[in-house]
Formats: sequence, structure tokens, C-alpha cells
Amino acid sequence: MPSQDQTVSSSAMLECLNQTVFSGELPDISSLKQTMMDRTGIVRTKELLILQNEWLAQFGLDEWLEVSLDHLDTHELNRLFMYITASLITKAAMERTESRGGHYREDFPHEDNANWMKKQIIHQRKNVKDGKHEFNQTALAT
Repeated sequence: MPSQDQTVSSSAMLECLNQTVFSGELPDISSLKQTMMDRTGIVRTKELLILQNEWLAQFGLDEWLEVSLDHLDTHELNRLFMYITASLITKAAMERTESRGGHYREDFPHEDNANWMKKQIIHQRKNVKDGKHEFNQTALAT
């Protein structure tokens, strides 16, 4: 669980002007950068990627993607966008079962041209509650 200085505010759902506001926790920037470098950096393993994915999951990505962000200041928005990006990178790295370019998977040390010499789009769709808008979460693994 993040420490007091690693949170935006306590986790709670609020109603504000007919818009759901999630005032949950976000990782602080230095912790996010450090864990990403340590676990999803140049040398990767399945175990470290799973560990990073679980660490990121505790901050409630799905809740953040469904609420109004109007109450967040610039610093909090930056943290949120870094968190979303870290989540996408981690999920894409978990899907890639080979070593290529600057990233090395210890558990998959060789290139796999038959399966990975193409572009892949990891795509997730989620309808907003009102059914009028759609959020698309996409990561491109090349």
C-alpha cells in the first residue's frame, strides 16, 4: 500500500455536479519511474513484469478511466497520465514473448520473427456509463 506522501488523497467516490469524481491514490512520480526502470526496463522477466502489473493495479486504473478529471490540477493530471502510460507499457511488455531491439527478456532471450515481425495493437474498449462515449485504451507493440 502506498505511503501517505504517495497519494493524491484517500480513496473515495464522490458525486459532483452529476459527474463521478474518483479521488483515489496515484503513485508518486519518483516511485513510478523507479519501479518502471527496475521492473520493465531494458532487461525484463515475466516475474518482474507481473510484479509491476500488480503494483500498478492497486491504484485503480479502471476507476480513473471512468470518471471526470476536472478536479485534478496539472501535477495530478501528469501523474495520472504517467500512470496510464506505465500500465500500457507493462501490459505490452507482458505480451511480448521475445527479445528485440533494446529490450531483453531473460525468459525469452531470442527474437521470434515468425510471431513478432509485424505490428500488433493491443486494444481494449470500454463504454462510458451513459453509453454515448467510448474510451479506447491502446498500446502498439512493434
